[in-house]
Amino acid sequence: MVLSAADKVLVTNIGLVIEKIGACIATCASTLLRVASTQSKTLRTSCNIMIAFCALFDVAHSIGSIFEIIGVFGDGMINSLACFCIMFIPEIGVYAGCLCVLFIGVDRIISINVKAVAAFISITSACYDFRSWRMAVGISKL
Repeated sequence: MVLSAADKVLVTNIGLVIEKIGACIATCASTLLRVASTQSKTLRTSCNIMIAFCALFDVAHSIGSIFEIIGVFGDGMINSLACFCIMFIPEIGVYAGCLCVLFIGVDRIISINVKAVAAFISITSACYDFRSWRMAVGISKL
């Protein structure tokens, strides 16, 4: 089945509209996540704050997909300066979002490793205390 040029344009535009609807849903979901993270007092840990910032940057990125409609439903052409101005904030959103995800990962690694080190120190000190107690009591072998 061979599509005519008009059918190809229609299929392309339908795909782009579906993509823009997805971008709108992502924008709304990220905004709700950001609002929930800032309004709830139980979600004020460092990881949740970074997740809220990541959601904010995702909103900035998603808005770029929505702005792209200008070029799609216009004449399809946009000059380079206008494209740069429209896509500057979404690009910042992408890079800042990636950096935020990196920071979330580092925070989780530190959180897990600190707990593991603290547990190891606790076990080690308990063993040391037990050995000290055995020596004080005079029990050499157990």
